[in-house]
Amino acid sequence: MIGVKVMASRCYKGVLILLALMAMTACSTDPREAIVGEWREIDGTEEVEFLSEGTVIFSDQGLTFSGDYEFIEKDRIKLRLGGIAWLAGAIVAEVSISGNVLTLTANNEKPEKYRRVR
Repeated sequence: MIGVKVMASRCYKGVLILLALMAMTACSTDPREAIVGEWREIDGTEEVEFLSEGTVIFSDQGLTFSGDYEFIEKDRIKLRLGGIAWLAGAIVAEVSISGNVLTLTANNEKPEKYRRVR
């Protein structure tokens, strides 16, 4: 009977290791895919939507700006907005996505955090 317990214990540990590896793989989703969707600023009123073809739409307090985005590195994005926002020029920001939270940090400023809406 001891042999069965040892074998069951090893099998259980193997399953736990496999589940941990699967969880780590799931957490390392490519930001280029994970960013697609709608996001709402956690401590503010801004909403942003990233479309799969490279369009981005920012909305805040009745104002809407759209433009395009592209990843220039795995964790860096370039945003080019139209309308009056065009005057600001292209914005380069670091991107971090953890679960349902998107963090954008532009020009070493305070990070902006957004929660996924859908």
